[in-house]
Amino acid sequence: MLLRLSCLSACVAMSAMLVSACGTAGGDRTAGSDKGDRVREDTPTPAAASDGADDLKRALLPMPPAQPDDMLRFGPVTGPYSTVFAKLVDGQAQPPLGRCFKAMSVPGRIEELGDAGRVAPAVLAMWTDRKRRVTVQETILRLPGASTRRLVTTEVPETCRDFSFSVGGEHYRRTLKSDIVRQRDGASERIQFVEDRAGEATTHSCQLTHQREGHVLLLSISQVRAPFARTVCLDAIKEADDRATAALGR
Repeated sequence: MLLRLSCLSACVAMSAMLVSACGTAGGDRTAGSDKGDRVREDTPTPAAASDGADDLKRALLPMPPAQPDDMLRFGPVTGPYSTVFAKLVDGQAQPPLGRCFKAMSVPGRIEELGDAGRVAPAVLAMWTDRKRRVTVQETILRLPGASTRRLVTTEVPETCRDFSFSVGGEHYRRTLKSDIVRQRDGASERIQFVEDRAGEATTHSCQLTHQREGHVLLLSISQVRAPFARTVCLDAIKEADDRATAALGR
């Protein structure tokens, strides 16, 4: 159950669609595993290449070498965001994307940007960080300044800060524990700490939305340890911020 809930937490942060992908596999499906569904590093489309796909990849946190028992691993894959996300979902069944899932998932928030979000050059990756004992998801998009600011400033509706949902006959509850907006080195960012429950099992995650003119970094760190070591998240956030800034500029 703990493994499945960890997978669920990572999936919800990415999308309700991925909840189905994780849930149907009982928590042991590795995105891009050797079980017939490996997602190879994408060959950049002309649009992706012309929009600095290599720079976007360099901006990601470094992925460790793959291990046979990795719980989550995907990418990095580049291209227009909608294309990259379609590769991640890979035809899995899609639970309804309700109002709260849209407010509390990366694809839902990007969908609200319309065409600007769907066609934005992007890189996406997911992996297990054994050193920190967490799962990591990272998405970086090139977007106009107004869109990046909107991703940071849009509030989660009050009714979506504590909501329940079901996947595959199992019931879950997601709670937004804290929501912080701050300035760091001239950039705006939002940090959210989230708790997911399934029965007696609990998974904690922190989610970063970091905005600079021209690009936005979306990072999720999830773990099944209690109490949740927030310092682990904040350390990973700083590393991700610094790496993206070095690769893409201020």
